[in-house]
Amino acid sequence: EQVCISEKLHGMSARSGYVAEPDEDGNSTHIFMAGSHEVRRKEIDAKGNRSAFWVPLENENLRNLLKELSNDESNVIVFGELINTQKGFNYGCGSQVGFRVFDITVNMKYLDFDVVQDICNKHSIAMVPILYQGPFSWAKIEELVDGPTEMCPADKAGSFKGREGIVVKPIKERVSVNYPGDKRIIFKAISVDYSAYRDKKGAEEVDASDA
Repeated sequence: EQVCISEKLHGMSARSGYVAEPDEDGNSTHIFMAGSHEVRRKEIDAKGNRSAFWVPLENENLRNLLKELSNDESNVIVFGELINTQKGFNYGCGSQVGFRVFDITVNMKYLDFDVVQDICNKHSIAMVPILYQGPFSWAKIEELVDGPTEMCPADKAGSFKGREGIVVKPIKERVSVNYPGDKRIIFKAISVDYSAYRDKKGAEEVDASDA
């Protein structure tokens, strides 16, 4: 089976969307939204601080991507990793929070990898580093799971300069027949270097904001 293998970045899982929001009269208008996992995040919190999860939507290219795919008809979600949000994992971002895309859904359906790649290229949106495309291979997984990050030179990466691991998924999206609920086929492998760093620094410290 043809798969893609990408670098698993260490940050905060984030989603940016353009979705229909019903009003009191039952009419719907598409609006931008941001969140993490199953939680929507307000743009401004009670203390007047702007949520980091809204940073990707400052990019006009991302807003255009969402609106183009939606056409004010479909609900579109872009999934990615907020980076430079974890101590020791700078990824060459300096003082800025970065965002790298890894998935897109339209009406809750995941788009195939090549479609996501074409859309992101069209709108100049950065994706997570793609390390491999080709036939599924355990040898290839073992080869790529460890090593330096592809995001930046080692001297700009932070105190941890390697990969958290890798993410493997089919080029053509599919679900497993072996599990109930149409589970999507996707998995990750964790780097031994990252595991050692995590153990040394303490899991609680390393994963403090990874939620």
